[in-house]
Amino acid sequence: MKKKNSAKKQVILKEALLDLSKELYKLKSEKEKLSKDMEYVQDLLRKSQTKEINLKNNIAKIGAMEGKFSKRKSELQERMSSISEKITKISKIKEEMINLD
Repeated sequence: MKKKNSAKKQVILKEALLDLSKELYKLKSEKEKLSKDMEYVQDLLRKSQTKEINLKNNIAKIGAMEGKFSKRKSELQERMSSISEKITKISKIKEEMINLD
C-alpha cells in the first residue's frame, strides 16, 4: 500500500513539476515580450523628446526673428511718417508759392 501511495505521490509531483515548468516557460516568454515592448516604447519616448527639443529650438529661433522683424517694421513706420510729414510741408510750401502769383 505504501508503494502505491509513494508511486501516486511521484506521479502527482511529476505532473506538478511539469505544470510548473510550463508556467515558468510562459512567464519567461511573456517577460521577454514585455521587455522588447518596453525597449520599443523607450525608443519612441526618446525620439519624441528629441523632436520636442528641436521644436522648442525652432520656436525660439522664430521668436528671435519675429523680434527683429517687429523692430524693422517700427523703424520703417517711423521713416514713412517722417517722409509723409516732409511731403505735407513741401505741398504746403508749393501751395503758398502758387498763391503768391
